[in-house]
Amino acid sequence: MTSSKHVALLLFLTSCCWADKAVPRTALGAPPLDDADALNRHGAELQQQGRSAEAEAEFRRALNACRETGCSYLAAILNNMGSLFHAMARYGDAESLLRQAIDASSLEGQDGDYLSVALVNLAAVYRAEARFAEAEALYERALKLREDATAAGEIPRLLTHMAALCLDMGNPPRAEELARKAVAFYREDGTLQSADGLAAQVMLAAVLVSTGKLAEAEAIGRRALNAYRMDMNRMQAPGSGLAAALDGLAKVLAARGRAKEAEALLREAVTVEEGLLGPDHPRLAIDLMNLGTILQARHRYDEAEAAMNRAARIDAANLPANHPQIAADLNNQANLLVARKRYREAEERLHRASAILERRVPPAQVELGQVLANLGEVNRLEKRLPESRENFARGIKMLVSAWGPLDRRLLAWLNNYASVLRASEEYTEAGKLELQATRIRVMEARRRAG
Repeated sequence: MTSSKHVALLLFLTSCCWADKAVPRTALGAPPLDDADALNRHGAELQQQGRSAEAEAEFRRALNACRETGCSYLAAILNNMGSLFHAMARYGDAESLLRQAIDASSLEGQDGDYLSVALVNLAAVYRAEARFAEAEALYERALKLREDATAAGEIPRLLTHMAALCLDMGNPPRAEELARKAVAFYREDGTLQSADGLAAQVMLAAVLVSTGKLAEAEAIGRRALNAYRMDMNRMQAPGSGLAAALDGLAKVLAARGRAKEAEALLREAVTVEEGLLGPDHPRLAIDLMNLGTILQARHRYDEAEAAMNRAARIDAANLPANHPQIAADLNNQANLLVARKRYREAEERLHRASAILERRVPPAQVELGQVLANLGEVNRLEKRLPESRENFARGIKMLVSAWGPLDRRLLAWLNNYASVLRASEEYTEAGKLELQATRIRVMEARRRAG
């Protein structure tokens, strides 16, 4: 399940409003066509209401007015348009506008504070495109700007963004460190229940699932969800943070074996997102794919396949064909096909996924390792032992390099790889893997015992 991506999208949607510079103050209506600031704020209001086409039109009017009058809001307008296009999965357009915002922030008469905003927003676009090294460099640059300016109030949001990136890059310990720092910031200044504070808590819960701290993750996730529900009751309408909190807690419950409760939360998240964003948005695809995974765990394969296929269609319509999310969708579909004993179809999807990931520079080590290990399992089930051995060996090596040799996520693959080696009469190597698996089980038993 991919709740961290869900939180990352939520973080981006709030990042354009740093320092209260893009918070709407005007009433809805038709601002004067020569008032760039009012048009920009009106566009932001429309975007928050999910009226994307109207928001784009208003931002374009603001941009034209600003360029005609030489106003001081150019960087702000470009940032808001970039935010809108990211939310619409128009990543190329978003990148172009945010690069212009970076340039505009250094022009005479423009607010230089928008430089860090544009850097963070562009980094979020790069993350959506899995350009992780470029995103990391932008986050580090933005953090240095904020530290130099002693803008302490904006640092925790940056830390939350960076935690999400570390999770994407397969570094949960670093992600946990950053997420805990962000939450501590909000706790110390009394803003833990703010939108940013809640987003940081949802991110921390997602990170804690990856590091195996499930009880703490559930407690944090429930507190955040309850806070979002209280806010929804006050506003009498669901906000974008509610779906992320639902998705995040569902991931925790799924990891704790409570699939029925997780399913109910994910169905609610799908309903919320569809109401806010419509039926074809990439953020909805995240919830649908996660719902499909839960339905698979509950052996409701037809429903699972329908949800996964719908998610994959949404992503295929919005993302480049070589995007890692397409590979992730193929991997999830393959896992379901294995459960349905449709091995040839599963193998075909895994080969497509591995081809996408093999071409990435730098290689997507964790994602590719998982795909190859899954391919090894399909080959094992098909009794094609040499191919199974090769794919298991490559995949598990990548995962051990990323996660360490005693990560609980390795357990099933280690056992199945050992069975392949025994069938091939490689008893010594099989014994090493079985010993590694035993150590993992002992560590897990000790962890559960407290």
